Amino acid sequence: MNIKTENTYKTASRIVIATGIFIAALGLAVRSSMWLDNILLWLISTFKRRPLSPFWLEKLQFFGMDLLLFGIVVAVIGLFVVSKWSLVFSKAQNDSFILTTTMIIMAALWLPVVLFGHSSTIAGEKYWWLDDDAMISMKYARNLADGFGLVWNPGDRVEGYTNFLWTLYMALVHLLPIPTSKTSLVVLVTNIALAIATVPYIVRIIRQLDGNNLVVIATLVGYVFNRGLLAWTAAGFETALLTFLFIMLIYRIIEESRLSQPKIQTYAYIAIMSLVRADAAVLSVLLYGTSFILNKERKTVFFYSAVSLIFPIAHEVFRIYYYGDILPNTAYLKTQNWNGKYLAGLKYILDFIKNYSIMIIFAVTALALTRTKEFRCLFSIVTLYMIYVASVGGDTYPSFRFLLPVLPLLMILAFTGIQRLKLESLFKFLTETPKKDQTKKYQLTSQKLILIKAALAILCLVTSPLVVLGYSRLLVPRTIAINNITIGLSLKNNTSPSDKVAGFFAGLVFYFTDNYAIDLLGKSDRYIAKLPTFPGSMKPGHNKFDFDYSLGKLQPDYVVSNFKLPVSKEEMLKNSKGDFAFTGQLFFNEVFRKHCLSNPVSADTWRTVFACNWPSKPKKRTDWQPLPL
Repeated sequence: MNIKTENTYKTASRIVIATGIFIAALGLAVRSSMWLDNILLWLISTFKRRPLSPFWLEKLQFFGMDLLLFGIVVAVIGLFVVSKWSLVFSKAQNDSFILTTTMIIMAALWLPVVLFGHSSTIAGEKYWWLDDDAMISMKYARNLADGFGLVWNPGDRVEGYTNFLWTLYMALVHLLPIPTSKTSLVVLVTNIALAIATVPYIVRIIRQLDGNNLVVIATLVGYVFNRGLLAWTAAGFETALLTFLFIMLIYRIIEESRLSQPKIQTYAYIAIMSLVRADAAVLSVLLYGTSFILNKERKTVFFYSAVSLIFPIAHEVFRIYYYGDILPNTAYLKTQNWNGKYLAGLKYILDFIKNYSIMIIFAVTALALTRTKEFRCLFSIVTLYMIYVASVGGDTYPSFRFLLPVLPLLMILAFTGIQRLKLESLFKFLTETPKKDQTKKYQLTSQKLILIKAALAILCLVTSPLVVLGYSRLLVPRTIAINNITIGLSLKNNTSPSDKVAGFFAGLVFYFTDNYAIDLLGKSDRYIAKLPTFPGSMKPGHNKFDFDYSLGKLQPDYVVSNFKLPVSKEEMLKNSKGDFAFTGQLFFNEVFRKHCLSNPVSADTWRTVFACNWPSKPKKRTDWQPLPL
C-alpha cells in the first residue's frame, strides 16, 4: 500500500471516529440534559402542532441511549476497521472470516437483549421469561415434564399450542435441575444459537446462486440487524428454529438437485418442519414442490417425500386420538368464524410490502434478470407463502413473525438482484447521443459500479426495519411482563392449587402459578375458539370471548382483569369496542359485576385481581400477603 493510500485511510478513519464521538456525545446530552430534552420536546410538539404525551420524554431517553451506543460503534469501526481497511478488505474475501465476524457481532448484539431485556429480580430472585404466548407453550411443557400430559390443565385435553416439537423441547428443558425462574433462559439461549447457526447456510445459498461478497455482506447485515428477527428470537418463539430449518433445507434442495442426488434426510427434515409449527406445513409443501421441480431424480424425490409423510401423519393421528380435533385449537380460534379475516390479512401483507418495498423491487429485478428454475422457485416460495399468510388473517403482533422464516431468502434474492443489474447498459442508453460524429465516450469503471451497487444495497437496508434505533428499548425489561409474573407468584402464594383463576395474557401469569387456569380469550378453550368473532375486532386470537360462559358457567375463584382500579365508565366504554374490546366488555358484564367487581385484591400492578363470590362456594379472601422483597 502506497503512502497516499495509507494517508487516505488515516484521514477517513479520523473522520469516522470524530463522527462517532459527536453522535455519542449528542446521545449522552439527550440522556442527561433536561434543558435539551425540553427544547427537543418543544420542537417536536411545534412540528406536530399538538401537545405531546408524557411518554415522549421516555422516547427521547431511549433515543439518546441509541445515539450513544451507535456513536460508540461508529467510533470503534473507524478505529479498528477503516484505519486497517486494506487488511480488513483482504480478509473479507474469505467466507470463514465473514462467518466468524458475523457470529461474534450477533452474539454481542443479541445476547444482551436476552440477558437484560427478558429478566428482572422479583421477590428477591432473578427471573427470565419469554413473551406471553410462548409461555403458554411453556405451561404445556411443564405439565408434560411433571407427568400430567401435554395439557393446559391436568385432565383437560385441549391443544392450545401450535408448536409441537418446540413444546417437546421445552418439556426437556423442564427436566433439567433448574428452577422455573431460569427455564426461560435456556430456551432463549437456544434461540440465539439457532439464529447464529442459520448464518452459514445463508452464505452457502448465496454462493450457490453465484452471489459475490457484496451480496453476502449486505444480506448478513440485513439479517443481523433486522428488528423482527431479533425481537422474535428473543421472545422465545419457535421462529428461530423454523427459520434455521427452512434456510438449511433451501440449501440442501439446491445442492442435491444440482448433483441429482436426493437424500432421504432432507425430506425427513421437510416433513418435521410441519411439527415445529402447524402452519409450517405450507412451507413443507412448497419445499416438496421445489425439490420435485428442480431435481431430475423425480421418482426418488416422490418416494422420499411419500415416506417422510409418516411424521405429519403420525402427529395428526396423535392429535385426533389425544385431543379429539383435526386442527390445533388455536387454528379454530384465529381463522374460523371471522368475516374480517381476509381484510386483516391483506392489511398485514401490505404493511410488510411497505416495510420491505425496496427489497421486494430488487427481488423482482433478480427474477427478471435471472430466468432460471432455481430463481423462479425461490421467488415463488416467498410469494406463495405471503399469499397464504394473508389468507389466514395475518398476525396480531408487529414485526411480521409469520413471514420471518422466508425473510432471509427475500434478502438473498434482493441483493442478488442488485449484483446482477446491468448498469453499464443502462448508463450507455442514458448517455448515448444520436449524433454520428460524437466521439466522446462515457464509461463506468469497475470501482464506480461497485460504489453504485453498494449504495443501492445500503438503500435497501436503511429502508427496511432495522434495530439500530430502538435497540436500547430491547435492553429494558417490560413492566407488563414483570407485573404479570408478580401476579402469578402472588396467586401461588395466596391461593390453593384447586382455586380456579381466569384471565387474559394467560402465559406469564399461569406459568408461575399452580392454579387451574381459564384463558378468557380461548387459546385453550374449545368453546371460545369456535365462537364468532366480536364485531369490529381485527386481532386474531383476541377477538373471541364469552364472559357469561367463562365466568357464569366455569365459575372461577379469581379473575385477572386488564385494567387497574379505579376506572371510569367513560374509559371502559372506550375499551369496549375495537381490537381490545374484551377489556371493557368484562367490566360491564353482568356476571362479573355481580360476583367479582366488588372484591378487588390489593396488588400494585397494571392489572387488578378480583375474588369472585359464588353461592355454591366458600368466600375467597382478598387480604393477600405481599411478595417478599
